[in-house]
Amino acid sequence: MPIYEIRIAPIDPMLFGDNRSARAGFDHLLRDQDPSPLTLFGAIGRYLQRCNNGNWPGELLGEWQNDVFDPQQRIAELLGFCLHGPGGGRFFPSPRHLRCVLRHEKPRPADLLVPREQDRSRSSSPWPRLLLPEDDPALADELEEELVLSESGLGDVLCGEVPPAAELPATLFRSEPRPGIAVDNDSGTVIEGQFFTRPYRRFQPAVRGAGATPAGFVAWFETIATVKLDLWDKLGFLGGDRRRARFEIDRCEEPLGDLREQVAEAAGHSGGHRGDQTASRGFFLTLLTPAVQTEARIQVAGMPAVAAALGRPVYSSGWDVEAQKPREIQALVPAGSVYFFDWPADAPPGPARAELVRRDRKSVV
Repeated sequence: MPIYEIRIAPIDPMLFGDNRSARAGFDHLLRDQDPSPLTLFGAIGRYLQRCNNGNWPGELLGEWQNDVFDPQQRIAELLGFCLHGPGGGRFFPSPRHLRCVLRHEKPRPADLLVPREQDRSRSSSPWPRLLLPEDDPALADELEEELVLSESGLGDVLCGEVPPAAELPATLFRSEPRPGIAVDNDSGTVIEGQFFTRPYRRFQPAVRGAGATPAGFVAWFETIATVKLDLWDKLGFLGGDRRRARFEIDRCEEPLGDLREQVAEAAGHSGGHRGDQTASRGFFLTLLTPAVQTEARIQVAGMPAVAAALGRPVYSSGWDVEAQKPREIQALVPAGSVYFFDWPADAPPGPARAELVRRDRKSVV
């Protein structure tokens, strides 16, 4: 199935949280958070529909489904997404085992946490190992804010190295709360005295230069057939209140293929003789996009995780167009969460470990 890289550059300030209008009032989420994958998935589908003279392009996306969580046949798929900065460089959520400190108002990477045996320690953690720094140093000024890494910085961390730099999300966008007043959804009239604020995001503008673009999103989208629509009109809509955005679509052979190959090569060189303290004792999986939280444990090659660094759950709902009511709220494991695994017995040092990384494209994005 063809894969496309879609760049979405906001024109208006963006509202995220769920897909409902800001005018809906108190009956939906009010917090500032990243868009859910469903929001981007729907925005891309609607843009392609708009380019198809308003007709749903079933040959590209599959037939219209009343419930996208339970499709009755094959449909297009959002493989993943990330932020891009002014000019186009990709940025990703910082893996949560990377510790940073604040120096001169800028985050500075310090070290990586690693899983260790519990020994005699007691913990409520469901994993058998604790996540601790390599040399147990105390970071009195550890920065606990959300951070983002450039693609090269993420590559360093995925290869087990401390990156040279990290960034605050403010380098890409700033939160912009806006006041409003609640509206009765049945009558469409104002409810007196019930004020609220809605968090919008204003993305950083383009820098001067040819081909410059403002900050926005990059998404990887797999369609059923090749896109042959006339895409001259770049205007689309994204997020609450259908805020305007510019959509650029290009064919993509492999999402993050260079990054994955970098990690595969590092895994292939991760061996060492028995007892070598510098040899890799395992690998980790980091979420580049949120994952639906379930009771099932994350497994790789049939193996459960031995330790994890997870952020607080985020919650997302949306609007059920068919039923004309809010969707059930879903708890999501946030992007940047990390799960650690031992190397499986069938992946000894060498090419087998590299192949484990290359095995499944969709486990990367």
